[in-house]
Amino acid sequence: ANKFKSQWISTVSHEFRTPLNIMKNMIDSLKQEELSPESQQFVELGENSTRLLQNYVGDLLDYCLLRNGKFEIACSPFDIKEMFQQSITMLQAKADDKDILLQFQCDSHLNPVIDSDRSRAQQVLINLLANAIKFTDVEGKISIRLKKLTGSEGVHVEVEDNGIGIREEDQKKLFTEYGRVADEETRALNPQGVGLGLWICKKFCAELGHGIEIES
Repeated sequence: ANKFKSQWISTVSHEFRTPLNIMKNMIDSLKQEELSPESQQFVELGENSTRLLQNYVGDLLDYCLLRNGKFEIACSPFDIKEMFQQSITMLQAKADDKDILLQFQCDSHLNPVIDSDRSRAQQVLINLLANAIKFTDVEGKISIRLKKLTGSEGVHVEVEDNGIGIREEDQKKLFTEYGRVADEETRALNPQGVGLGLWICKKFCAELGHGIEIES
């Protein structure tokens, strides 16, 4: 049953990629045109939304790879500060819908160029930001911090929100496969969640040689 489920998810995810690539190509073509400022904003919104959907489809495909032991890491140098700024822009519209302030803080002593898997690191950040937006009240605030680890070239990432919080007994569930908090308030804020996002985040971090934890 699990093998069939993984095959089905993989097939559906690949089917999503074709229309998403068409949308991306159309948006890229529109960006080459002379547009009014308002039309440029619409194109940028479409571009960010397409990128976000591509990340969600990537989550599904990576879930299948992780389940089947075929997951691979591809590391290369990239600018982590730029990646954070891009990820925040991708989710800005979702935050604006709830009048949530996204505040990014980067350590001035941090060397922004790191050697890691940019795509996987971005998927982790987007999952964390998307969760924070879901569970933060209207007119709330989310702080995203990028810090230099003392005595090393490593980085420390924090995503802090002022949402509803998570009971201590429920925190261990969050990083398990299909792990969901069962209380009514949480389900009301995320009725369609299946409990895979943070499990994937934990797997990615482990593959990249890092850890992930929660405080509430």
